[in-house]
Amino acid sequence: KKDSNEPKKITKKELARLEKLEKKKKWEECRQKVISRDGGCIICGSRQQMNVHHIIPRENEEYFYDINNLVTLCIKHHKFGSPKADLSAHRNSFPFYLWLMINRPEQFEYCKKISEELFLKNIKKEEVFIW
Repeated sequence: KKDSNEPKKITKKELARLEKLEKKKKWEECRQKVISRDGGCIICGSRQQMNVHHIIPRENEEYFYDINNLVTLCIKHHKFGSPKADLSAHRNSFPFYLWLMINRPEQFEYCKKISEELFLKNIKKEEVFIW
């Protein structure tokens, strides 16, 4: 007979599932803070189909939940704008970053500083040859 005070053993699969749920909950809380702060798409003001965009790519886990690295965009300004004409963070990113620099200079400078630091850190890890 098992002792009821003995801690329940958890499988790796269950642990992974619980970690995924915790990350999802943390992301949703962070996402809601950003949407609340921005009040809608930072470019056009739309409150329809809002997405939260990572300025520094989300693959960089250190800044994944950093609200200063996040902005609210409508679906058009996030992914699906015309690559020729529209400000789209993914399809036409250079104009998007120029817009951010002009309209949200503090946030732009914050992310720029971090990006520069990350770039320099990565250069130190690799051999770089300048010809």
